[in-house]
Amino acid sequence: MEIFGEPPPEFFDYTDIPHSEVKPHGFTLTFKVKTVGDLDRCLMKTDTACLDIPEIEFSTAEGTGRYCTIYQFLVETRDKISTISMPRGTPQYEKLMETLEKLQEMISGERPFTIVIQDPFANSFISGDSQKIQCKKWQRTWYHIDTFGLQEYPKYQYTGNEGVKKLLDLVRSSSKIVIFSGAGVSTESGLSAYRGIGEDNIWDKFDPNDEKISNFLADEEVRQRYWHRHVLFYEQLQKAFPNPSHLFSKVLQDQGKLHAVVTQNIDGMYSKCGVFDSNIIELHGTTEFIICLSCSQRLPSSQFHQVLKQSQGKVPPCSHCGGFLKPDTISFGMPLRSEVLALAKQKIEECDLLLVMASSLIVKPVCYLPGDALAKGTPLAIMNIGETDFDKYATVLINEKTGVTSASLIEGLSHSPEAFYPDGACAERIYLFRRLTKEQSR
Repeated sequence: MEIFGEPPPEFFDYTDIPHSEVKPHGFTLTFKVKTVGDLDRCLMKTDTACLDIPEIEFSTAEGTGRYCTIYQFLVETRDKISTISMPRGTPQYEKLMETLEKLQEMISGERPFTIVIQDPFANSFISGDSQKIQCKKWQRTWYHIDTFGLQEYPKYQYTGNEGVKKLLDLVRSSSKIVIFSGAGVSTESGLSAYRGIGEDNIWDKFDPNDEKISNFLADEEVRQRYWHRHVLFYEQLQKAFPNPSHLFSKVLQDQGKLHAVVTQNIDGMYSKCGVFDSNIIELHGTTEFIICLSCSQRLPSSQFHQVLKQSQGKVPPCSHCGGFLKPDTISFGMPLRSEVLALAKQKIEECDLLLVMASSLIVKPVCYLPGDALAKGTPLAIMNIGETDFDKYATVLINEKTGVTSASLIEGLSHSPEAFYPDGACAERIYLFRRLTKEQSR
């Protein structure tokens, strides 16, 4: 079949589109092909769009633009799939044959099917009666915004002392602040980082392969080494205390400004300084609980470590099912909990200020989360020693220990450290707070 009556697409490739003509959002086109006549419709899928046929679980990737009839597209798709080699008699081969059979029925007009085009720049189209084509607005993801250079840099980036003052202004004018924190916040409480911060890194002393869940499950010696490392970390954790970076979250909570703390840390320090559990999203889990890998039963770490002492360091099996026990954290090879990641994404999309504290933003997939705020036009502030991929998009960029800046922010919000450490029992912590504030003023 030939294409008649359709002009060639003006913009087939994104690079041909002047930025001034980029639409403010993308769209999703959905068309149900029901008759032989529908196969004569022209479709134009740009290089940045994805095309799906749900009935055969088929999807074309970005970078494969097409301008042809639906019939031509189906024939090309059938011919490409026909070249795939699968061993006969396998489930994969049977699935392939079933797909080809369905495609042939679609080509002959015997099987109805659906075409879904998701285009971040809303330039694709399907010809013919538009009333039969469902079009829904689709918000571009950060991937598309960053990849195609659509994000505008801040007109002015505030740094140093000027950055602290600007950040304080942003905090005062915001009501739904999300703090995204990384390992540097924990190290300022005296805890060891896993990698890259200071000299006391965990993976400099222990084999990271012992953290792989597959090794943990398969090898008793790995489990023994894993628990030895965890016990040392737990002992270190008992001596640690929240620092001004944690306290700043408590201040925001008290003022009704904290929307959430989204943290990569597993130490439970935010809870210890009074941040409500409902305001804390622990992306990589927590050492505050021990979990059974078989039945998911949880028990407090404090209770479990008493049992561990009584058993002279031998880790008992789950009392409920006999399964392996480990801290309720995400080990290598374990996916992040989808509901936790979804909640973090939701909170970041809803916030009116995102403050990244002491995170290099390199661990996937959480490193993409700041983009969800930027895609909404939300101001981004970064407090971190070292560079991140998001530095160029930050309204405020402070290359300093987060505790130092947090101490200044708390002082600027008219709070004293004694409000968080009553009865004079934590003089050492008050001293630390005052020392950090003094350092900032130098």
